[in-house]
Amino acid sequence: MMKCEIIRDLLPSYLDELTSAESNQAIEEHLQECKDCRKHLEAMKTEMVSERYVKKTAEEIQEEIYPFKKLKKKTVRSIIKTVFICMIIFSIIATAYESYVGTGVTADFEDMKITSLNEDGVVTISFEPKDNGDYIRIGRTADGDWKTVEIVKWNVNPFYKEIERGDYLTITFLDENTIVAPDGQVEKLTGDETLEITSVDSKKEKLSVKKVNIKDLYTETGIKELL
Repeated sequence: MMKCEIIRDLLPSYLDELTSAESNQAIEEHLQECKDCRKHLEAMKTEMVSERYVKKTAEEIQEEIYPFKKLKKKTVRSIIKTVFICMIIFSIIATAYESYVGTGVTADFEDMKITSLNEDGVVTISFEPKDNGDYIRIGRTADGDWKTVEIVKWNVNPFYKEIERGDYLTITFLDENTIVAPDGQVEKLTGDETLEITSVDSKKEKLSVKKVNIKDLYTETGIKELL
């Protein structure tokens, strides 16, 4: 059975129906047995519903006030005016909030600690921020290739203190030349494959790319600092 870390890494793709039928079966079998992973999945679903609610359009809000149309026109106009004032206030607050926690910037390698942990062929590459006021996330490339990632630094969201401040990739080695990639696909290795980590230099002036040979992660046991 796959480990919890692998399952949780696959859950976003699973909810978006991007995983294969074989991966879906493995995930669902694990969820039947693991209470913690089921709770993690439900929390993700709840967060998705909350995001959809925040993005309601003005037309949807108009539909919600439809029952009040039988009230006097003056009362209705007052209600509509109040609603739109609240929308404007909410928009201002949301914009300010987004500027604080909603926009990530490319981190530099000095902002983080990157380590690799090999436990019986399951390799977890962790990206941990050095500053308690930040959290680090892995940004995917436009083509979705998991072997090329950009490290993004965000401010800590004060309303979600329980969210892990770091991020990670999990690669499961079935043998020396075969892996289950973070996207759930089984891949054969030739030995030339690398994980490319994109950051910026310490002056935030230009991009910097560092490469880690994926096959080397299998031969390194225990935990080691990559960069």
